[in-house]
Order: sequence, then C-alpha cells, then structure tokens
Amino acid sequence: MAPRRGSGSYVLERVLGQGSFATTYGGYRRSDRLPVAVKVPHSHMIQDADAMNRFRQETRLGALLDHPTIVCLVDLSPESGMPWMAMELVQGETLQDYLSRKGKLEISEVLQLGAEITQALAHAHGKGVVHRDLKPANVMVSEGHAKVMDFGIARVLDAVGLTTTALFLGTPAYAAPESLKGSRVGPPADRYALGIMIFEMLVGHAPFQADHPLAVMDMHRSMELPDLASLRPDAPRRLVRLVERLTTKNPEERPEDPEVLMTLEDLIKHPGK
Repeated sequence: MAPRRGSGSYVLERVLGQGSFATTYGGYRRSDRLPVAVKVPHSHMIQDADAMNRFRQETRLGALLDHPTIVCLVDLSPESGMPWMAMELVQGETLQDYLSRKGKLEISEVLQLGAEITQALAHAHGKGVVHRDLKPANVMVSEGHAKVMDFGIARVLDAVGLTTTALFLGTPAYAAPESLKGSRVGPPADRYALGIMIFEMLVGHAPFQADHPLAVMDMHRSMELPDLASLRPDAPRRLVRLVERLTTKNPEERPEDPEVLMTLEDLIKHPGK
C-alpha cells in the first residue's frame, strides 16, 4: 500500500536501498508526479512503540531543515497508522559509490563537496540538529554537488536496544572517539566525521581500516591520523591542517562550522594560497 496523508498519496515503484532500520523506496507523489524517496521502517521496528515515537520526533525535527545542501522532507505520515516519510528524490549516486568508482578525487572537487557538506552541517547545527551518522553513504552527489541525507534519523537507533557494537557496524570508519564512549555527542562529532571523509576523498580510502569494526573503533580512540601530507603531496597545507584539526581526539579542539567553511571557501577561491 502506498503511504497516504490526507487526500494525497504516493506510488512506490522500486527499492532504492535497505538499512538496519528501514527500507527506502523510489516513486512519485500521485497529485503532481513529484519524484520522491519514501522511507518506511521495517515491520519488526514498527512493533517497538518507543522506536516509533523517536522516528516521528526525528522526522518532525528533520522537517525544520531547509537548505540546498540537505535532502529535504516532502511529507510525513499522520500520527496514527504506518509511519513513513517522503523526501526529495535526488538524481545521482551516494558519495560512497562515487568514491568506489573514482577513487581519490581532484583537490577542487574535494573542496567543493567538503564546503557543501559543511554548509549542511552549519545549517543543521544552527537549528539544534546533530546528524551523528555522517558518512559517504549519507551524502548524495549530483552533477558535482553534495546533498546530505538522514539528519537526526540515526538517533532512532538509540531507542531500539542495540548494543554499541551493533550500533556502529558498517560505519565505525567515521565515528568520533567520544561517540564510542556511550556519552551524548554534539556538533564536534559531525565535524570529526567530515574530517575523516575529506581524508578519504583525498586519499581514496578511510584512514583507519581493520578486519573487525571493534579494531577500527579502537584506532579512532588511540591512533593518530596517518600523514596526509605524504599520502597526498599536492593537497594545500591549509587543507591538510584543517583535516588534522577536525580529527583531533579532543572535541573541544575541533574548529567550529564557520571557520571550517571559511577555510574551504577561501581555498576554492585561492587554490594556490
């Protein structure tokens, strides 16, 4: 059955992707044939009242975000019935798939995508929203531009009784050290993930890799970042230094969103500076 709200309805045509919490379908809004992506929690998650309350809270929170670098919400399910949310359908591919296809990126492309992801973070953080699961799979790349997906939705996982190990399966490569201690995390954790992603865009792989996610988590806590300057000699020194500061272990020492964005935008304008 297509999700409905009031007199409007959505036609679901294909599966776009599946995660541990939900399945995302591609389709269109019947009233005007607007292309949409509709996210529907798995049936076993729907039985968990606490998880569903959190899902509704977070989708309402996501509706506060309206920025060109964020995949916007189009519609939310009513308070009763099957929960779902409809988002704009972005033509393109995830940054994860883009990197798998291209490997390391040109400096100009890293700066452009990094600046747009930072714009998304700055907008969300200004609204009091923390992503907490920023990674290449949650960024869409379309015609050379980035759009961030799933702001706040990762918090739903906190309510479904998952262990810390299960919570980070598949995404430990971008987890800030403080998020691995079981404490609440804020905007600095998003900026740490951004630093790891810029490293990956520059080098072609994440800085910390191991056969087991627990080993990767331990690397985030205890190991210094590999020498980016030697791995990518053509990277501007200011960019290398920015990545180093974004990925410092102490969240209080990471630069704020405006400084990150100013540095990236200045490098776009003056690449040789």
